Amino acid sequence: RAIKHVKESIFTSEGGVRRGVPKVLVVLTDGRSQDDVNKVSKEMQMEGYIIFAIGFADADYGELVNIASKPSDRHVFFVDDLDAVKKIEEQLITFVCEAATATCPSVLMSGNTMAGFRMMDMFGLVEKEYSNVEGVSLEPGSFNSFPCYRLHKDALVSQPTKYLHPEGLPSDYTITFLFRLLPDTPQEPFALWEILNKDNEPLVGVILDNGGKTLTFFNYDYTGDFQTVTFDGPDIKKMFYGSFHKVSSLVLPLDHPWPLV
Repeated sequence: RAIKHVKESIFTSEGGVRRGVPKVLVVLTDGRSQDDVNKVSKEMQMEGYIIFAIGFADADYGELVNIASKPSDRHVFFVDDLDAVKKIEEQLITFVCEAATATCPSVLMSGNTMAGFRMMDMFGLVEKEYSNVEGVSLEPGSFNSFPCYRLHKDALVSQPTKYLHPEGLPSDYTITFLFRLLPDTPQEPFALWEILNKDNEPLVGVILDNGGKTLTFFNYDYTGDFQTVTFDGPDIKKMFYGSFHKVSSLVLPLDHPWPLV
């Protein structure tokens, strides 16, 4: 119940939680939980919380592993007693500070906690919030695990970058899209994702051209020069016909000058 209480009563906007700021929780226990901590811990990790678990005395190591983020060797600690916490203090502080000051929040993917976030969540495309987003409707029954949303012609889904990238984009990153183009999708090029400056001028983005059947990535490099690369191969052209498609754009530093799709 303690973990659930922290989630519902401490990690709130009234308690000082801010969007774009990592949420880090350190759990200490000397015994086994009397309720299902696995469920609430997994929910919190799915929502981007970073959880460290410290056990001592009669704590159950397996339960600590279930509570904590992954990998376990970075987020789970076990000591003989509370006084022995000093033995792990330096390492724990280092790991917690790294998590709390990360330029990117964390996300649970394939059983491991990694830097990243679900853009749909950050843009309000979740079941409890999507009705507040203009030009968006829910497509029921598309997937068993994840809801799917239809973006209508008047849709403009946006958020201030201070909520998503408060420290700016890292030197390398990956953006993944899962989408399906419908028959009435406009033929004109449009942005699947882009970042604008304060004058609404595009700085970086991914452009889909339904008419030309191409995918384009663009950005400005560190010198201010405009860079762009267009993908138009057979695999790209498949995206424009009917089915759902998953596209990942990997952006690498200067020694890897072009993104990979």
